Amino acid sequence: MKKLIFLVGVVFFLICPYSVFAAEDFFGRGIAEFKAENYEEALILFERAYREKPTDPQITSYLGLTHREIQNYSEAVKFFKETLKLDPKAADVKFLLADVLYGIGSYEEALTIIEAAINEGVRPAQSNYLKGLILIKLKKNTEAVEAFKKAKELDTSLTQQADFQIATVYVQKKEFKKAKEAFKGLMTVDPTSDWALFSKDYLEAIEKMPPPYRLILGVGLQYDDNALANPIDESLVDITKQEDWKRLYSLLGEYTVYEKGPWNMKASYSLNITQHDKSDYNKKNGTEKVFSQDTVSHTFSIMPSYNTETSVTSLLLSYNYLEVDYIKYKQSFTISPSYTFIIKGNNLGQVFFKYRKDEFNFEYNKRKFGAYLNKAEDRDASYFSLGVGYIYTFKKGNGLFNVRLEGDINDADGPNWDYAGVKVSSGLLYPFIDNKFRANIFAEAYRQNYSNVHSIYKKIPRNTRKDDNYTAQASLTYTILKPLDISVGYTHLKTLSNIAVYEYKKNLYTLSLEYRF
Repeated sequence: MKKLIFLVGVVFFLICPYSVFAAEDFFGRGIAEFKAENYEEALILFERAYREKPTDPQITSYLGLTHREIQNYSEAVKFFKETLKLDPKAADVKFLLADVLYGIGSYEEALTIIEAAINEGVRPAQSNYLKGLILIKLKKNTEAVEAFKKAKELDTSLTQQADFQIATVYVQKKEFKKAKEAFKGLMTVDPTSDWALFSKDYLEAIEKMPPPYRLILGVGLQYDDNALANPIDESLVDITKQEDWKRLYSLLGEYTVYEKGPWNMKASYSLNITQHDKSDYNKKNGTEKVFSQDTVSHTFSIMPSYNTETSVTSLLLSYNYLEVDYIKYKQSFTISPSYTFIIKGNNLGQVFFKYRKDEFNFEYNKRKFGAYLNKAEDRDASYFSLGVGYIYTFKKGNGLFNVRLEGDINDADGPNWDYAGVKVSSGLLYPFIDNKFRANIFAEAYRQNYSNVHSIYKKIPRNTRKDDNYTAQASLTYTILKPLDISVGYTHLKTLSNIAVYEYKKNLYTLSLEYRF
């Protein structure tokens, strides 16, 4: 019996030390592999040590470090949190935990942890730098700049990288002047450093960015085979079908009034002038003339927008003043909010609403025809439309395909012009030769169902007016010089109606030049 007890004691003595020190042996070998940057081997050893001693904070800490090195951030988070539970005083682990939380995109939690680390004095300079990186992701740019400034005050060796991050914040905030100064400063301090090279790339990108303004001038010549939009049945009107040449002039000026962070506001003015070769046309009786069809259009717009990485929300406010024969014909006020968003990759969606108030000059008909309009023909109206669209971009964003569906209601003062409509359209812009040559195709179908029996054309099929409007357009554009484009285009317009006088078709052939400043 004594011999048996002695043998058991010997075995216990021999086995127990191995059990006690085995975990430490795995841990020590794991540290050696970790220092040699053999992280996969170190991980295996640390996991064996963890199975032996799961409550040792040193082991969980190194498991977290190893997972961090192999960028397995989720597991690193798990073991760093476990370390803090086992040893709440392991303050340095808080910095490491915040770092891996940042790596997996848990920015709010990372910010909470890194602020706790800063309060406890853990790696103060590095912690402030990491805080700045986290704040950038949270779009808290002003606070991020302060964190980077604090980091370089605490450790001058962080100056270059902190200044670089501050400069990128200025880029995000659209404060390009400050960004350029910061990047130039980095290039001056140490032209051979990585930060200087990165700064050079940023500066080149900023220089290529468009200025806050743009000005586009256009001139063109257009042939119209039905200048007066005569009906297909010419016997219905007292004017013969007229072909005519038109001179086209356009001006577009746009200026970015405000741009900071995601906010943007643009103001613009456009002028479009159409002058016909003939100033007037004779009626069939040979004595009376039709007034000039020359038009002058002025449009003033302002558009604030809010831009994120995945969407653009904008509000268009515009005023249009239109002259026909150099006499006030119509003015319109438009409000149009829209929301454009990324569906996936290069696929975008859009929803939009439009309200427009049209006011026609009451005196226009009196001056032109010698009598006021019949009240039923009063076209003053409130116009509403709601639509959705799909957009696909390709060829590095230079190519575009889009489809739109839109429903509208025109609530006019004159019952002859009340209608509800449905419009579907599609367009394709396809670039060739590095975007120097571009083809554009557009098609639209528009059904208008008028609400009331026409005051003049009362006895018509289906009782109320129905119009089907079709547009087909194709153009080719070539960039002669970087700011100068030449375009040729063809447009076919056709309207079918159950009131024959409103049925017409026309073809337009256009040659134009456009210069961009």
